[in-house]
Amino acid sequence: MRPSWKGILLLVVLAVLWLRVQQCMLPPVSTGDLARQLLYGLLVDQRGLSAANLALVEVAPAFAEVSWAERSYNYPVLTLAFFALVAAVWPTFFFARLALTALEAWNAWMVARLSGRAWLGVLYWASPLSIWWASREGQFEPLQNAMVLGALWALPRLEEAQPRRLGLAWLLLALSIQVKVVPVLLVPLFVVRSWPAGRAALPWVLGALGLGCLPTLLASPWYPSVRMVVSTPSWEAMNNPFFWNLRDPEMGLVLQWWLAEPWRRVVFFGSQATTWMALAVSLLLLLRRRTVEGLAPAALLALMKFSKVVRPWYGVLLPPLLVPAGQHQLVQALWLIAPFLDLFCLQGLASDWPPFYPGVGVFSALAVPAP
Repeated sequence: MRPSWKGILLLVVLAVLWLRVQQCMLPPVSTGDLARQLLYGLLVDQRGLSAANLALVEVAPAFAEVSWAERSYNYPVLTLAFFALVAAVWPTFFFARLALTALEAWNAWMVARLSGRAWLGVLYWASPLSIWWASREGQFEPLQNAMVLGALWALPRLEEAQPRRLGLAWLLLALSIQVKVVPVLLVPLFVVRSWPAGRAALPWVLGALGLGCLPTLLASPWYPSVRMVVSTPSWEAMNNPFFWNLRDPEMGLVLQWWLAEPWRRVVFFGSQATTWMALAVSLLLLLRRRTVEGLAPAALLALMKFSKVVRPWYGVLLPPLLVPAGQHQLVQALWLIAPFLDLFCLQGLASDWPPFYPGVGVFSALAVPAP
């Protein structure tokens, strides 16, 4: 008997689950952000929200080796709350990444449900971009994606007018922006979808936005997250491996990559090609359909090509933005390109890398000194 498509997809899901758990049990090698997030989670748990205003080197000189240790915390309040919760349960690299992997499992299921295509959910789950940056490196994009997908689930169709459901959608969108600001790109879509409900929806939308902003407002006397996010000098974080101008002296991409090992050249120029291809397809989609649903994906991809402050894991944010765009052939092409925006992930998954923090075990609980 020939295996069914459902059986094949289930095998892929289980194989990817095994791979993701294996990655959770290996040390982070590309970034040191996860240690910083967990340490601030511990600080908030032990000393209160105002501890996020401290630089880690002020807490303990030994933390000088942690990424951005000389600067105070500079992410939105819900990101801080997530890592405070993780740290309260078990402040280890393994558990933090396992929690993010669980979120990715939920996100994959939501993608399948919202798109009506099981294979898209499996594609999201099996994306090398997600496996590497979420399950291996512990970047928190899955948290934002979970809220964005929830907001898209609540968002009524264009021909529908459901004020209460619109309120829920705007609430979740407002919360997702307090993880990272990329969901702002969905505001035009939400405005267009809210328009048919007319004035009846206005109190629900405004009330939802007010309620959604409460975490930041309530936390601001102790942790002014808006100021902390905005005040981070962009030049200190200037880096974009996908940047359009390879000769820009500030980026140093030619010197950084062309003189490197041959495989690094392949990875670099391959990622350049996939991001240009994705941007071209997204712009073609906008020209062909001329609908607001294609605006957010095109805007994110344009940001990835033209902003000087872009991290390689930002591509994890693309799939949820594709969900409202439907099943057009160009949209399906973007789904297929999305897992390969950063080809370093494939090389990373196939190689043995030295850990970013050699002295920290994956199952070792992090700690901060008592105040």
